[in-house]
Amino acid sequence: MGARHWYQSINFQDPTAYEKTKFVYTKNKASVEVMRSFFDVENLPRDFGGKATLTYNHEEFSKQMVEEDVKTANFWGIDKKIINTSGAAVQQSRKPWHLIKF
Repeated sequence: MGARHWYQSINFQDPTAYEKTKFVYTKNKASVEVMRSFFDVENLPRDFGGKATLTYNHEEFSKQMVEEDVKTANFWGIDKKIINTSGAAVQQSRKPWHLIKF
């Protein structure tokens, strides 16, 4: 969220949440200390003063997101085909949500 959006949203925030909100920046020493105070250094990325080395694999991440989309669609009963990363369609088995009687 950029600074402009932050300042626009201040009026809609709970004052307690506003007071607890902190922005952190990778090259700011005070920000690194804030991150260390809230997170375990072993799991905190190196950019934020931690020891964790993270790698981003777009294909693996995309595959996980498609799997989560399928789980969400099944949970909510969305009757659509979702295309996974291999290009195969996955048919949802539940009724569309608008046909479910509550």
